[in-house]
Amino acid sequence: MKTVIKGQVNNFQLTRFFMEKIKKRELEQNKILHANGVPMHYYKVFQLILIMKDDELSTKNISELYAKIFGTHIMQSSLSRTLKYLASELQLIEYVNNPFNSKYTWVRLTQEGKKAQKIFVEGHDYPTLPFKVVERLISNGN
Repeated sequence: MKTVIKGQVNNFQLTRFFMEKIKKRELEQNKILHANGVPMHYYKVFQLILIMKDDELSTKNISELYAKIFGTHIMQSSLSRTLKYLASELQLIEYVNNPFNSKYTWVRLTQEGKKAQKIFVEGHDYPTLPFKVVERLISNGN
């Protein structure tokens, strides 16, 4: 049970991190980016990038893993828009030249993206949503 709770806490902390990045950009640009909520695939694609190896981060691999994990395909145009959003709006990833095959776009995590990876994969505490607080709430059912 402790492992399940830890996984959920990591997921909550990543969600908080992601939403705070969006809020920060909205304040900087003085506009609302998502009046009807953040599209789920933005978050899901970012989660996948966080668990993938650096040498696997091509659009082809991201798309294939998305289908395997979530049981549905993501259209290439949606993936491209999502990656552009993660790169230009949130600055969590950046595009890199692919030395092996220029046919596919490749990405890598920025320093901010690596912070999110530490929260999600390694379980580092996120200051505005500490692990112990969430763990206590989940354990008590509150």
